[in-house]
Amino acid sequence: MIKRIVILAGALHFFIAAYSQNIWTQKSNFPSLERDDAVAFSIGNAGYMGTGFKVGWVLGIDFWKYDLGLNAWTQTADFPGTARQYCAAFVIGQKGYVFGGLDGGAFQNDLYEYDPSLNSWMVKTPLPADGRQAAVAFSINQKGYICTGRNGQVFLKDLWEYDAASDTWFPKAAFPGAGRFSAVAFTINQKAYVGTGRDTNSVFLNDFYEYDPLSDNWTQKNNFAGTPRFDAKGFEVSQKGFITVGLDTNNQYKNDLWEYDASNDTWIQRPSMPTVSRKGAAGFSTVTSFYIGTGIDSSNTRLGDFWEYAPDSATEVGEIPIPGMKFSAYPNPAHDKLTFVIDIKESTRLDMYLMDVPGRVVLSESRVGAAGFNTYNLSVSHLSKGDYLVLVKSAAGNWKARITID
Repeated sequence: MIKRIVILAGALHFFIAAYSQNIWTQKSNFPSLERDDAVAFSIGNAGYMGTGFKVGWVLGIDFWKYDLGLNAWTQTADFPGTARQYCAAFVIGQKGYVFGGLDGGAFQNDLYEYDPSLNSWMVKTPLPADGRQAAVAFSINQKGYICTGRNGQVFLKDLWEYDAASDTWFPKAAFPGAGRFSAVAFTINQKAYVGTGRDTNSVFLNDFYEYDPLSDNWTQKNNFAGTPRFDAKGFEVSQKGFITVGLDTNNQYKNDLWEYDASNDTWIQRPSMPTVSRKGAAGFSTVTSFYIGTGIDSSNTRLGDFWEYAPDSATEVGEIPIPGMKFSAYPNPAHDKLTFVIDIKESTRLDMYLMDVPGRVVLSESRVGAAGFNTYNLSVSHLSKGDYLVLVKSAAGNWKARITID
């Protein structure tokens, strides 16, 4: 059982909240025409989804914003490139980037930046390499990455890093597996994980690799534990990776869910998506959940349903003493200021989030913590009264605490 932690004055006693595990919740349907092969990303308290192949065999440029707290969709500025499917996306800071895809005849290498604060798009420097469909994309340390994909009968394995500050691309160490398209990728602790997909011989794949951008090296990991597949989706939530849906080597459309623990290189099966199996879905992850929807099923019906998967959610409160302190958040209740004390063995990046009950991030900060005890003070005087969840993510582990602001 996962427990919530908050220190009491003068004693190493902590309030603890139990967490129920692995919850699927249906959300508001995608509001436009059903489709597959759309692209999606998240920024702050919202997800963004668009493009794709719609009902009626029409390629899309429309884009939509999903508000996590309101469970509501609104249309945003259209994607400015040609109508297309099979794009890839990554996020740097508070901006989303949509790359490449197939526009019905040409494999694209263009890149567009979306600024949600302005609801506008900007053309950026195209990738100085083959255009492609169904590449994977991820971001680490304020850099974006594009890898793999397909250009006609050429199945790619090159890796490129994008620096938004200079609007420049840099080649990196090529993916060590077979060239492929419609693979999956996610990041954990500043490393990327790439696998599955389909190769030039139409072999469905389950191999899996870790990429470290600091050393520019790849390491093969244990194979994906589900059936080999392509057109699946990958996500990261709370330093665990997840792979779901897709079309497998037995020509079966899938709705199973697998969780990857990078700390011990193991896979475990989680509850399947409680709806129709599919491939070509789109989705994004937030601090506490991932969201997935749309796609196409085995009868070639394009879909518009939308789902949230939460690895854990708070349910109850108790109190126990804990020997040794790794993390505390106090005072509780807080009024003007909230103090974090974090004990870590070695210097590491600390990403700190304060979320309201619907899961919206209302406050966030990133720091580089030193070995030993680190103390951080956050002003909360501007926040509404009520219960909040604190989440601190680092390479050393995750810490969660529920606090009240009065």
